[in-house]
Amino acid sequence: FSIDEFYRVVANSLAAGWHSLKLHFVLGLPTETRADVDAIIDIVRNCVEIAQEYGDKAIFHVALAPYIPRSHTRWQWERQISVDDYLSSVDYLRRQLRSKNAQVTHRQAEPAYLEGALARGDRRVGNAIIRAYELGCRFDNSNEQFDFSRWQSAFADVGLNLESCLRRRAFEEVLPWDHLYKGITKNQLARDCQE
Repeated sequence: FSIDEFYRVVANSLAAGWHSLKLHFVLGLPTETRADVDAIIDIVRNCVEIAQEYGDKAIFHVALAPYIPRSHTRWQWERQISVDDYLSSVDYLRRQLRSKNAQVTHRQAEPAYLEGALARGDRRVGNAIIRAYELGCRFDNSNEQFDFSRWQSAFADVGLNLESCLRRRAFEEVLPWDHLYKGITKNQLARDCQE
């Protein structure tokens, strides 16, 4: 749908009495530029401006999350955004979107970084999971329980580097999931990625 249709939905929601709307944005897509990040600012500011027509009560909850390249997608070869780059974009957006009508939250960087490593690693990642368990990692989906340093130690203890799981890969490289067929070939995905 177009951005104009999106703004129409925002206006219709506000007209119907909704005062709290959540806007989700993903940071770190392989094609992302600073202009894309700035476009998030424009979208949120335009939503706040639309809300002024319906009173000053509307709150836009701006939720940010890092993009995690997945297997069997056109971007399975791409590098995942680093923790520092992600947090830099989050900080930039927070500074630009200071408003009583916009509340910016973001997914924690380290758990997403780990998720990417688990999703894109090879069978050796299983050894890192067992080692993390031995180091006390439990219920790590909870921010209170998550200890990134334990996971880093677990990967190091089994001879793996988190960065190696998250790096950019060559199209001709054998990927850990190549032996699985999901209805689309690796060559088709590579063509899509290069378009």
